[in-house]
Amino acid sequence: MLFDEIKVKKIIKQFNEQWKTNDNTTSFIPKFDKKEIIDGIGKVAVLYNGDIELTKKLAILALRTHNKFSLITDNNPEENKIIVESLNKMSKSLEYDSDILELKPITRIAFLDVQTDYDNVLVIGFKKDYLSLLSHLRIKSIFYQYGEYNIFVDNNLTDEQRETLKGFDEYAYEHDLIMHYINISKTFTLKKEIDTIIHNINLFGENQTVSIFTNMQDHSYYFLNELRCKKIVINAKPFESFEFDENDFVSRKNVIM
Repeated sequence: MLFDEIKVKKIIKQFNEQWKTNDNTTSFIPKFDKKEIIDGIGKVAVLYNGDIELTKKLAILALRTHNKFSLITDNNPEENKIIVESLNKMSKSLEYDSDILELKPITRIAFLDVQTDYDNVLVIGFKKDYLSLLSHLRIKSIFYQYGEYNIFVDNNLTDEQRETLKGFDEYAYEHDLIMHYINISKTFTLKKEIDTIIHNINLFGENQTVSIFTNMQDHSYYFLNELRCKKIVINAKPFESFEFDENDFVSRKNVIM
């Protein structure tokens, strides 16, 4: 993939804006008082696909939770290098830690040899890949499903709904995502088939996002009841909804005196 200077500049601008918003409205998570101590979980290795939008979210997460992230990826090396250097420089200028991010362009196999240099590993990707990796890990791991989307599509959609769907494949290609489209109208006539699809979704990751495009209320309620997902997006893009839960990246100690 060719180097995208415009996108990198946009990422850095967004980061700067989000930093200011967070800084003006809420303090960073680390807190020390008489009742509770809250801090980061240490040095975290991050295994992901190198998507630069994710790099931005990881940078904000590292800042917000007081952790140091090592980004283990060999994808988009030029873009990620500029983003990491820029954000570290920005962090230093704001009198925060100047070394919150580092880029390690190595393979996952190479990471396994040095994994004990880290306190935790964050794996972002497909659940089946994570499960195959799990038996080789000797440190604590955190997993987030990412990169694969199930889109349930009904018939008789409005023009606005169809327009929203049009940009999905282009976005997926640009961000190296896999899209699975399932026609709801057809599968609802085949109960066994739709139950199998739901079973597989529930099996491979409860923290994934599923999108449903329908005007039929009973179809929406069926999926809301049956799917075990962190987020179910109805008649909207699922991509922008991916976020990290900061509570997964902080340690809490109760103080009793």
